[in-house]
Amino acid sequence: MLHILEEPVCKTCSRPLPRFGEHAPRCRECKRTKIHIKSMTATVPFDDLNRSLIHAVKFHKKRWVFDVYQPFIKLRLQRADLPNIDFLLPIPIDRARKRTREFNQAKDLADQTSRILAKPVLASVLKRRSGHRPQSLLGRKERMQNIRSQFYVKNAGKIRDKTILLIDDIFTTGATVNECARILRVAGAKEVHAFALARAIPA
Repeated sequence: MLHILEEPVCKTCSRPLPRFGEHAPRCRECKRTKIHIKSMTATVPFDDLNRSLIHAVKFHKKRWVFDVYQPFIKLRLQRADLPNIDFLLPIPIDRARKRTREFNQAKDLADQTSRILAKPVLASVLKRRSGHRPQSLLGRKERMQNIRSQFYVKNAGKIRDKTILLIDDIFTTGATVNECARILRVAGAKEVHAFALARAIPA
């Protein structure tokens, strides 16, 4: 059965926190990592059920599956403490992967989230270079190293002094959204928040 990610979670990365007792609003991992996103919100845990559903979209082109998540996304966004967002930016995929899949699942999610928030999607500002190893095949440390220099900003004037919501399908270590947030801030964005459909739960 599908269910949204339950509180309490880290306010920065949505990592689940102990349900009982006192705890800080940020997890230990975020406290020791340079974080460029202002906040991160996830909808569901990346458990076996959600893995199979999301992979059906990514690898079998069953894009209609995302419609199943719409009420859960809406509920999670209603509970999220988001500021006034100017634009939604989907995490881009490189050209080779887009040719294979024929679509970008993060863009599909951004379009769905856009309808809920009534905010526009800018899919042409954040770009991804080709030739890098897929993040899904790497460990945390390798992800951090591999992600550097993958992304760049085009038409930076469109995001200057704007508050942006990055959209992705799965939040694993946070390396991807954090790197995207870093270059968006360098390009002049005021704040960068992130929203993901699923959050991987560390063991």
